[in-house]
Amino acid sequence: MMTPRLEPDLVVREEEVPLVGADILRLRSVADDAGSEAGVEAALAWVTEGKALPATVLPLYGTHVVWSPARAVCIAPADRLGQVCDAVVEFSRCESGIRDLEAGIVAGLSDLDGDATAVFDVDLDDARRRQLAGRYRAAVGIQAGLARLAPQVHTPRLHPPTLAGQIAERLRDRTRLAERLEFAVQQAEVLVRVYEQCGQRASDAVISGRHLRLEWAIVVLLAAETLFLFVDLLASSSTPT
Repeated sequence: MMTPRLEPDLVVREEEVPLVGADILRLRSVADDAGSEAGVEAALAWVTEGKALPATVLPLYGTHVVWSPARAVCIAPADRLGQVCDAVVEFSRCESGIRDLEAGIVAGLSDLDGDATAVFDVDLDDARRRQLAGRYRAAVGIQAGLARLAPQVHTPRLHPPTLAGQIAERLRDRTRLAERLEFAVQQAEVLVRVYEQCGQRASDAVISGRHLRLEWAIVVLLAAETLFLFVDLLASSSTPT
């Protein structure tokens, strides 16, 4: 069975849109008033080519969006094509940002079992403290990134509704973006909480060490002062009157 192909005169442009980090979205925009079934099938075949994950197909008011994290096709009448593509690009950047933070959370959770024991370790060396501090900064960065993305994920519905707004809203629903954000926020809070406790333990160890050194310095000074007084008393007692 032959793979359906887009008619050459329907392809308006194909471009690479930079997303978050190294992610790239290959976006194909097609001006097609009919939105034929063959055209949608061709778009679906191109989007899923060599990909294991299924694509999201969204028909809406005579337009079609076929989306995946790496490729997307927008099929719409020429006068609507621009706003459809803009909505898809904006959504893709938001989804790419959450996916990037999710990957950071997975990496952080993989280190968590070994790092959680540091809460009870009173002998943290400088290298270990720097390592934990770096992971704490990474966890806080993830938490801040999720906070920045939250307004985009929870964007209230526009009134009156627009085509671009409804496309973005339905893509967020289809990809469960709000639920993914909520799970990521909870996981990031766990990371931050654990590394805050590790930081507190490391800080307590440093403060305790400083207090111990200060106490020894005081003991040495008192011993020296006592010794000088003793020598002075011996000298004064041996002096003939």
